[in-house]
Amino acid sequence: MKIFIDPGHGGKDPGAVAGGINEKDINLDVAERLTGLLWTKHETIYSHEDDVDSSLYARTSLSNSWGSDLFVSIHCNSAVSADASGIETWYCCQPELAKIFQDSLMAEFPDRKNRGVKQAGFYVLKHTACPAVLIEIGFISNDEERVWLLTEDAKTRMAVAMAKAINKWKPSNI
Repeated sequence: MKIFIDPGHGGKDPGAVAGGINEKDINLDVAERLTGLLWTKHETIYSHEDDVDSSLYARTSLSNSWGSDLFVSIHCNSAVSADASGIETWYCCQPELAKIFQDSLMAEFPDRKNRGVKQAGFYVLKHTACPAVLIEIGFISNDEERVWLLTEDAKTRMAVAMAKAINKWKPSNI
């Protein structure tokens, strides 16, 4: 399979910022770990490999022109309430795909709040030609969760859970 990995934000767009930590840095780190786990079984490509600007249009266009079988966008969540926490997976058109990801993440992190599977028309979900998910791996705005998201263990296990979901998913077009 051809897996398109989108570390959310980058360059001038730091994403959510809390405690001096930029969301984009966590997203890129998890994306690199995920690619490292997938390269022996799947072809992978990033929307960007470095801390550079990449528009939503450019991300989806690259995925579509490459002929991706799956688009995975990695993000950290943020909220006004510092108590907000947990993991959630968003989809536009493939609820069963999102459920596979959410289930895999919650199996890896049963102690984290399960925020579930949610539908939205986010640009990257709506404008990809292949099935797509956007994963919010935790709340950078929550002090405890931010510290956890920065650990090597959490980032590696996030990548492992996503790789398991990718390997479990059986696309109908391949």
